[in-house]
Amino acid sequence: MNLGLPQSLILEFPDVIAAERPTVSNQVIKNPHWLAGFVDGDGCFSISVTADSAYKLGRKVYWTFSIKQHNRDAVLLQSFVNFLGCGTVFVSKKVDACNFAVRHFGDVSEKVVPFFVKYPLRSAKANDFKDFIKAVDLIKAKAHLTEQGIEEINKIRLGMNSLRIPPGGKKNSWHE
Repeated sequence: MNLGLPQSLILEFPDVIAAERPTVSNQVIKNPHWLAGFVDGDGCFSISVTADSAYKLGRKVYWTFSIKQHNRDAVLLQSFVNFLGCGTVFVSKKVDACNFAVRHFGDVSEKVVPFFVKYPLRSAKANDFKDFIKAVDLIKAKAHLTEQGIEEINKIRLGMNSLRIPPGGKKNSWHE
């Protein structure tokens, strides 16, 4: 959809004229619930554990809150930086995409987490956020500097950002 109609549809519907998308030159978020809803649809809370010999335990923990969009929406993503008072927008030169990301732990724990506690997510992403908070709390307690803490964080992250089946629920065809 973001790339326009495929040639096969253009041939089938020659009289359809594509609507032009308006260019947004200034975007101001007026309602925090709107931002929470946007994140419900397009946001991502992630924790990563990677091998890194520069660290005592040979592993490093990364945390990120991010939102990816088409690069035409870079102004919108910049409004998230302005609204939350943190984060960075990266615009790719290789693909038509941009990314808003908060990676600084102080910003994650003092700005992002409190925001979504106050303005809760309403989709299944709320489960990822709850797991994200657990990992953030372990990092605050410096548990990521211990083998046991890294293992606990690793268990949490493995359950994040995946299709979850409700307790007692059945798999749908897209899970198989």
